[in-house]
Amino acid sequence: MHREDEEAFEQEAKARWIQDGDEKWEASKWLGRTGWLRHLEGIDQDELKALMRAIGDDEPELQQMWSVFNSVLDEAYATTKRCYPGTAELFEVARKEASSKTPTMPFQGKMEANAWTKYKDKWRTLLCIWVRVELWDEEDRPKYRITISPGKAFELFSRATHETITGADAVGRWTENRVRRSCLDMVIQFLDHRFTNGDHYRSIVISALAIMGLADGCGDMDTVSGWLTAIDYTPIYSAVIKVARYLVLYQSILERSDQVGRLQQVMSEEEADEKAQGLFRIVRRKVRGFMTRTSGEEDAEPTPMNWIINTRTYELRIRYTTPGSETFIWQYQGSG
Repeated sequence: MHREDEEAFEQEAKARWIQDGDEKWEASKWLGRTGWLRHLEGIDQDELKALMRAIGDDEPELQQMWSVFNSVLDEAYATTKRCYPGTAELFEVARKEASSKTPTMPFQGKMEANAWTKYKDKWRTLLCIWVRVELWDEEDRPKYRITISPGKAFELFSRATHETITGADAVGRWTENRVRRSCLDMVIQFLDHRFTNGDHYRSIVISALAIMGLADGCGDMDTVSGWLTAIDYTPIYSAVIKVARYLVLYQSILERSDQVGRLQQVMSEEEADEKAQGLFRIVRRKVRGFMTRTSGEEDAEPTPMNWIINTRTYELRIRYTTPGSETFIWQYQGSG
């Protein structure tokens, strides 16, 4: 074999393209259920894995975006912990079904420090994927689509970060609170994505979660396909669900505070507090809008959380019907 042919052969052997329909993939009900292969078909696995790498020193804007997001997550956690135990809002934010009775247990806001760190790290990976994949040429990206409102929120947070670290914000428009709020609102917009065309992988959240299914050589991986098994993947969905609940409750509290502040310009603080929309109603609108399984209402539309909850339920069914799988359970705190 000529040297040129050898090099071409080696390059072809090294290239690991994701191909839909291969028999080795079809053997896995789990991979068939997730649809990861179809969504990521034709994209090199190494390039996808690179999206999840640690944030480098040559990525100052991504470093700053994560610093802001990390502070938002910690503030959401602290704010939730300050809520009175057993309030109606905590029961509502724990809801998985829009049309069912009130959950029997309220949302548990307190977690062990190491568990909270692990949960945040899953969201750090999501952020890294979101930011880095947007730098790819559009024809090379997974086929997600950021709709208009989430797109504007993403652009706003990106601009806030860029202007802050480059000194372009000469007038001081981007206060620390405004930058944090732009981050929070972006994430909530990503969660509030209504699927109107029958393709849940149009969501950048669901698309990024598919990429996170790639095995990195640790944990219980499918040795044939190189993807995480259902048992190993469950903690990722659990982290997404629980952290999303902190963020929704936190944004609801901030929204009510904003309402009270605006009303105080024309009335007393006491009157403003009575006039502002109740916190429970704000939480309920968000939770039933995009944080549960799709309701039975005629005009209901599925959202990313509907997919995440349903797929995690499928994962848990595999976990508890697979002999010995209970040994792989990764502990997490509270409801989620």
